[in-house]
Amino acid sequence: MDTWLNSIKIEIQTFDWEKENKILTEEELSITTFPAIHGMPNVGLLIECKEKIIVYSSDTSINPIIKNFKKVDFLIHEATTAQEKLPYHTSLREIIDFHPLQDIEQVILVHLSDGEPYDQLIMNACLKKGKINVAYDGMMIQL
Repeated sequence: MDTWLNSIKIEIQTFDWEKENKILTEEELSITTFPAIHGMPNVGLLIECKEKIIVYSSDTSINPIIKNFKKVDFLIHEATTAQEKLPYHTSLREIIDFHPLQDIEQVILVHLSDGEPYDQLIMNACLKKGKINVAYDGMMIQL
């Protein structure tokens, strides 16, 4: 077969990664990039969809930009380690200590390392069940 049954339109848009950039605006969806704190150019995403706010941290040290957002419903945050502090990355301990978790509906951990005691730290944090979840392949969130 010479043609694809399903196709998508791909539009490449350049932007200055060192500042916030609204890169998509649709009816009930907007996506804004913001600079991450990493050893190379990298951006996080602020996604506004149907009055819900989703923030994706990307690879980053603790990023004050995220804490300054007025509202975050879902925080998808890298947690390279459970407790060890590493340059240009975030530990679960740092997420728990830095972010106002009481104001965030759900934290979803990504960019994880094998053998780290994430579940133990989540349990010891005494947070509401389901507040922090470890992502898995094919995971979906309900907005």
